[in-house]
Amino acid sequence: MQLLDDALVPVPVTLAQVLNDALIHRGTREAYVGPGERCTWSEIAKESRRIAAALHANGIRRGDHVGLMLGNESTWVAAFFACASIGAVTVPVNTRFKTEELLFCLKQADIKLLIHADQFLGIDFTALLRQVEPALDTALPGPQLPGLVKVVNVGGSILPAGAISYAEFLGSGAGVSDAELDQLAAHVTPHDVLLIQYTSGTTSFPKGVMLSHANMLGDAACVARRMGVTTDDRYFSIRPFFHVAGSTLSVLVSLVSGCCLLSMPKFDVALALDVLETERCTLTSGNDTIFLMLMGHEKFDAARLHLRGGWAAAGPEVMQKIRDIMGVAHMCNAYGQSEASPNVLLSDHDDAFELRRDGFMLSHPGVEVRIVDAETGAVNPPGQGQGEIQVRGWNVMRGYYNMPEATSKAMSSDGWLRTGDMGEQRADGRMRM
Repeated sequence: MQLLDDALVPVPVTLAQVLNDALIHRGTREAYVGPGERCTWSEIAKESRRIAAALHANGIRRGDHVGLMLGNESTWVAAFFACASIGAVTVPVNTRFKTEELLFCLKQADIKLLIHADQFLGIDFTALLRQVEPALDTALPGPQLPGLVKVVNVGGSILPAGAISYAEFLGSGAGVSDAELDQLAAHVTPHDVLLIQYTSGTTSFPKGVMLSHANMLGDAACVARRMGVTTDDRYFSIRPFFHVAGSTLSVLVSLVSGCCLLSMPKFDVALALDVLETERCTLTSGNDTIFLMLMGHEKFDAARLHLRGGWAAAGPEVMQKIRDIMGVAHMCNAYGQSEASPNVLLSDHDDAFELRRDGFMLSHPGVEVRIVDAETGAVNPPGQGQGEIQVRGWNVMRGYYNMPEATSKAMSSDGWLRTGDMGEQRADGRMRM
C-alpha cells in the first residue's frame, strides 16, 4: 500500500491497514526471528487477532490503555498490533523500572489491563507487581491501582489470585468473531493515539508521550525509505521494544517495509555476532557503545558479516570505524527524541560518506526544523550559529498524557517542539546535533 505521497510525505494510515497489507502480500515470509522463535507475517497476524479478541472479551475498548511489560519477543509485537487493531493504546512498560517508577507509570497512564512476563532477565515481575499493588494476591482492582482491572501473566506456573494465565486470557476471546474484529479495526483512525511512550526527560518521574498511528507509521515509513530497506532485508535490532527506537525504528520499520526483524531479549555481544552471521543480516542499528562492543569482541570478523547499512546514533570516530572496520558502507546517522516519534533527522543511505560520518542530516518531508538562540529566543538563519533544535510537523507528539503544563512547556509560543538539544544548521539546510 502507498505510505508516502508523491512529495514523500507520509499518507495517514492505521496499523491494522498496514498489517492487513503485509498479510496479503507477504504472509508466508519471515517477519520476526528471536531466540527459539521464528514467525511469518501470517503467524504474527494470527496471534495478534487472538490477542485482540481476548482484549475485547475482557472489556478493552477503543481508547483504553493496555500495558506491555515484556522483553523483546514475538508476543510483544503481536500484542502491540492487537491493541492497535481494536483502537486500544499500547503503553510499553520499561522492564528496568523499579517499584516507585512502575507504580507511577501504571497509575499515571491509567492502564486498564497489563500483560507481563512472570520473570525476565532474573527479575521477578510478579513479585514486583505484588509490591506495587498488594491486591494482586486477592482480587483486582485494588487501592493502589484502582484503574487496573486485569493482569495477564505470561510464563508463570503459580499465579496470584488476581491474575490470569496467558493461555486463559487467549481462550477468553474464543467467542469474538473475525467480523467483529474487522468492524472494530474499521473504526480506528490514523490520528487515534497508538502508543504512550514514557520518557524521563529532565523530570524525576517520566512523562507519557502520546503518539498516533500517523505519527509512528509515518516516521517508520520515512526512516525505511532513507535507509533503503527492501522486503529482502534482514534487520537485526537490539533496541528495547519498550522504547520508540524499538517500537517505531525496529518493529514498525519492519512492518512498513516488509523486511524480517531479528532481535533478542538482552544484548549479548557474542550471540549478536552469531545472529548477524548465521541469519545473514543486512541491516542493524545501535549507538556508539553497541558498535564498539561488536568490533572489540574476540569473535568479530568483518568478513563473516553481510551488513550493508542501518542507522546509528554515533559520533564521527565511530561512524568511521563502522565503515572501515565493520565494512558497512551505507550506515545512516540518526537524531531524534520520543516526542517526535522519534526520528527527526536522518542521513540517506546514498549520502556522501562524509555527510553521514559527520552527522549532517535532513529532516523528513513535511517536517520543519529550525535553530533558535538559547538566550535571545531568536531564530537563527541556516548557517548562522548554534542553538536549540526545534521541530514542527506530522511527527510531533499529541502531547504528554494528563500533563497539560508539561505539554505547554515543551512547545514554543508559535507551535514548535522544543527539543532541548543543541544543534547547528548549514546554509544548505543540513543539520546536526
